[in-house]
Amino acid sequence: MINKNDIINKIKILLKQKNSSNLSIREISKEVGISTGTFYNLFQDKNELLIEMRKYEIEQSNIYISSLVDEDKDYLFIPAIRLTLIFGNLVNHEILFETMNSAKINLSMKETKMSNIIFSLKKAFKDYTTSYTDEDFIHREILISGMLDNVFESYLDGIDINIDTMTDLCIRNVYRMFDVPEDKINYVINNYQKYLKSDD
Repeated sequence: MINKNDIINKIKILLKQKNSSNLSIREISKEVGISTGTFYNLFQDKNELLIEMRKYEIEQSNIYISSLVDEDKDYLFIPAIRLTLIFGNLVNHEILFETMNSAKINLSMKETKMSNIIFSLKKAFKDYTTSYTDEDFIHREILISGMLDNVFESYLDGIDINIDTMTDLCIRNVYRMFDVPEDKINYVINNYQKYLKSDD
């Protein structure tokens, strides 16, 4: 029996060909191979589907990173790895960026996304943020999200982006936001790729 994740995986393919704002529930259901009634049994509407796509993407990303890194020992590398995966799959994230904008992401999803990111940031930068308040983390999460949104918007506007340069720049900016010393940032930059290479 088809479930939400089956639909999410199939709809990603369709979204590479067509913007979500131009897709009807009928088209989605036909592409996935279900009736519109089955769709509405699983999702309230198209926006809920897009929100569930985002949640699923976060979950799968966390599982994948956990398979690459010893999170208790190598936690400082995790933000660099996560950013590299984002930029390495820019087209897929472009799709999600478009769909979340189309969905006008609701408040509960914004809170879920923010709390998930802040949890990861607290763990990754715990050696440098002992005096930080929750507001300090929220402020930095907003800055990071804004930085990534600007990159995605530039990509959507057709601006030629050198992925390696952009990845390096964003990694450095994020680590500096959390008061990581430059020698440690350079150490991360020079060594985090080994985790990704080990997965080849």
